[in-house]
Amino acid sequence: LHVRRNAVCAVANLAASPEARQYIAMEGGVEVIRFASAANSDVDFLRDATRAMSRLAVDTAIREVMVSQEIPKSLSKLAKSADSETQRFASLALCNLCVGTQTQKESIVKQGVLRVLLFILRYPDLRS
Repeated sequence: LHVRRNAVCAVANLAASPEARQYIAMEGGVEVIRFASAANSDVDFLRDATRAMSRLAVDTAIREVMVSQEIPKSLSKLAKSADSETQRFASLALCNLCVGTQTQKESIVKQGVLRVLLFILRYPDLRS
């Protein structure tokens, strides 16, 4: 568990660099993070996974991959996490994804993201 946690933390740190984002995407990093997040309940792991996703979502090409792989649907679940930091990073990732094309926005809405965002607006975390 510690090894995976450190690995996703390192990927999140690398994703801060625009050049590294491309390498992460080429190596299938988006898909790997999504699958690892679905199979993991460790708060620290999920926090760093959503941090990585929020950084990857700023890239136009990666955004297309994320939307097509239904990452917004996965992020919607994480945006309702009991951990406020995970909520914040998942919400930021969703925010970054919603900057996409009209087709991407329609896909995001169809994935149920709007309902989650409106829920968050109604019931924000208590630490804000």
